[in-house]
Amino acid sequence: VLPKDAAPRLRAAPHALSAPPTGAGGARAWYGRMVLPPKEAVIPASLSENRKTFGTLRAIMVEATLGGVEDPEAMSLGCSAPDLRPTHRELSACEAGTIFCWNRCMNTTEDRGVWYGVSDEICAEQGKQLQCTDVRGHIYNSSYDRHGDYNPNCVAPGAPHVNSDFPTLPGYPTDPEVCNQEAWDAFSATDGFEFSTALGPRGKLMWNVVEGEGGPAIESKMAYNGLFGYTSWGLRNNALGAGKNGMQGAWVAMALPGDDYTLTGDTQPEPRAASSCEQRLFHL
Repeated sequence: VLPKDAAPRLRAAPHALSAPPTGAGGARAWYGRMVLPPKEAVIPASLSENRKTFGTLRAIMVEATLGGVEDPEAMSLGCSAPDLRPTHRELSACEAGTIFCWNRCMNTTEDRGVWYGVSDEICAEQGKQLQCTDVRGHIYNSSYDRHGDYNPNCVAPGAPHVNSDFPTLPGYPTDPEVCNQEAWDAFSATDGFEFSTALGPRGKLMWNVVEGEGGPAIESKMAYNGLFGYTSWGLRNNALGAGKNGMQGAWVAMALPGDDYTLTGDTQPEPRAASSCEQRLFHL
């Protein structure tokens, strides 16, 4: 809100948001755009006898932060009430049974349906310490990376903090002398297949309908030029009541580039075994 003598004649753009109610256990995400108001704009929520501008509030916030002063009004969130304020300053001390991890206090035993099963006592029995770590066992470091897969974990004293990215996957980046356009064209050729379709710009699926032991069967080949954790395709389950648009109860062919590998300490990923292709039944 600008002072009347400085306020231009502006029309607020109509806007609204409507969404169905969120069910039990559900979650909702929203997106907003932050705008820095002019310094002379008056905060609508301020009392008429104590009206403040955004510029005044910003100055108070800076002074309170640098001086370590706990001023509820200065640390309020935006132009909301003083009880709605940033919590990252207050989460450094979490309740018993929780640990500050991934920008919030996480329960060390079970958190939001994920079982961790650790505590200060359990870690102490192992001669370790309770920390918030990534999958490598590196301790959470908000100054390097505030996002990622972190969880409560028992680690040895002196475990390193997160200060580097994950090591690259085996064989990546690829050798251009081995993996190039000519090699890809030869590998993904559809010769010998009656049907084929593109799977985006990097993949191809090709197949034939053949006679199997119990009737018609599908003979197929799927090729992909890039990194992947698995590739699969299947036939829709047309049985009455099949959930997930026919995915539940459907048989799929799944190909894996190799066995699982682990990331521990600063070591490179363990080599993966030979690739495999198996038939699976979709249950989820």
